[in-house]
Amino acid sequence: MRNKVEKPLGVSSIEGLWGTYMSDSAAICIFKHCLKHVDIKETKEILQYALDLAEQHIEEIEGIYCEENIPIPEAFGDDDVDTNTSRLFTDAYYLFYLNTLLGFGIDGYSLIVRYTANSSISFRAKSSQPASDSKWCCNSCSTVSAISASQQS
Repeated sequence: MRNKVEKPLGVSSIEGLWGTYMSDSAAICIFKHCLKHVDIKETKEILQYALDLAEQHIEEIEGIYCEENIPIPEAFGDDDVDTNTSRLFTDAYYLFYLNTLLGFGIDGYSLIVRYTANSSISFRAKSSQPASDSKWCCNSCSTVSAISASQQS
């Protein structure tokens, strides 16, 4: 996520990482619940990919915080979600929720990039894409494309 630089993180960088860390930790809880109850295979693949990406972000941010000797925030975790409860929503709603969450994530990340003085911070998606399609230019596009296609069905 970060190239080694001598300049320490500024307040805006730390805040941007904190916001991303908290958002991703909350999303992980929600995705775990959704995955326990989803019925459609393609929807499950999309949600699993989103979960994997959020977990990757958490690991990368923890790595940056450790490099900078910044305490890791107390985030949402397994104690904050009961995956054994009954199903809350339909598969279509899970995709709608993920699509909305992606919009917030894209907006938030663009602000981090704009207001972060340290240009060495960047999030990278895993190189592996969902197996159902290989024509996407990047992982973010693949997730949005898959959601859009699922909602049109």
